[in-house]
Amino acid sequence: MSVIKAIITDGILIAIIAHGLIGISLVWDKVLLEKKETQNLLSYVFWLGAISVFGLVLFGFGFKMPSLKIAGLGFVAGLVDLIASYFYYAALKAGEASDELAAMGGFAPVATALIAIPLLGRSVGGDLMGFAAMTLGGFIMFFAEKQPLRKMLPRIITAAVFFGLTNVLQKLTFNATNFVSGYVFFTAGTTAGAFALLIPPSWRR
Repeated sequence: MSVIKAIITDGILIAIIAHGLIGISLVWDKVLLEKKETQNLLSYVFWLGAISVFGLVLFGFGFKMPSLKIAGLGFVAGLVDLIASYFYYAALKAGEASDELAAMGGFAPVATALIAIPLLGRSVGGDLMGFAAMTLGGFIMFFAEKQPLRKMLPRIITAAVFFGLTNVLQKLTFNATNFVSGYVFFTAGTTAGAFALLIPPSWRR
């Protein structure tokens, strides 16, 4: 009984559900990116970013205006997340969903830990051996597959670096304000980044 209670209260259950939903989402993204109507990568990323505007509905659920510095951090985190998403989906187009998920499971935590050292003053907050085992498993699964690594790897590394920066900037934001306030500025940044994709005429067309 105590084990079940620990799984629920320690966030393990939430993490399992979240990773399950991420897996379903990734497979569905792969299906959509192979369809003629949705295979344009810039268009796909634009719409993903544009629908982030619905996150602003949280404005009425406990929003409190943070300092300009914290608001800016949240906004930049949203912009960086959109850049990361572009390379993430570019890698997904080049390979298989299972390969990319395994690779991101290795590269993204490492990138986050390294970026956290100068910005947060620390890297891995939990057990170092557990962190190493988790990331090593992702690397082994990825490099064991005979997939077009030359096409996927640069995009995956770039996406991992930007996702790592996103994670750290979000952490800085949420440390200084409540979740709703931080998330509102995060979605505002993602939405602004999406509409910035419309500035170049060729991309807009």
